[in-house]
Amino acid sequence: MSETMVKEMEIKLRTIDQLFVAPDRDMFSELEVELFGESAAERILKKLQPGFWKKSGTLRLIVKLPKDQIKPGLDQKVMKAIDHFVEIRTQDNNMAIRNERWNGVRGLVMALAIAAILMAVGALLGATLLAKAPSNVSYLIYALFSLAIWVMIWNPLDSLIFAWIPFARSNQIMAFLAKCEIIIKPWE
Repeated sequence: MSETMVKEMEIKLRTIDQLFVAPDRDMFSELEVELFGESAAERILKKLQPGFWKKSGTLRLIVKLPKDQIKPGLDQKVMKAIDHFVEIRTQDNNMAIRNERWNGVRGLVMALAIAAILMAVGALLGATLLAKAPSNVSYLIYALFSLAIWVMIWNPLDSLIFAWIPFARSNQIMAFLAKCEIIIKPWE
């Protein structure tokens, strides 16, 4: 089968502004955006989390509005707004990725410098005070130094290796959203 799978997502709004502006939370509303107090864009992004977008070929976004809210050319205006939203959010995510990586590198350099100092202090202690101590005590001191070094290095390594991944995934979702087809329909 060479046909791409089309996944439809429907969102019902009172005004087109609710696409990007969060309405007040209304627990008795029939509209998802009002029930959660989130913009339609945020609700859509939550639904497009990993797992959905990779399995889908194309997204068809159906925006339902009251008849009096639908104007000619609104679908093109909405697509342009979505493209702008995707562009800005992608830039924001790229800044966050750079920030996480920079914090990881900077923190790792600091942690390695402190770790080198702790290893020197440990070696000095091992050659002087701990040389005469029972082996269990010296093993405990070495283990505590090792633990302290590991704890200091872990957070910068985590930031450098893993912390940027959610932002990169968000950019993949943004790219998928940018290619979606917009259909505006009146409420039934």
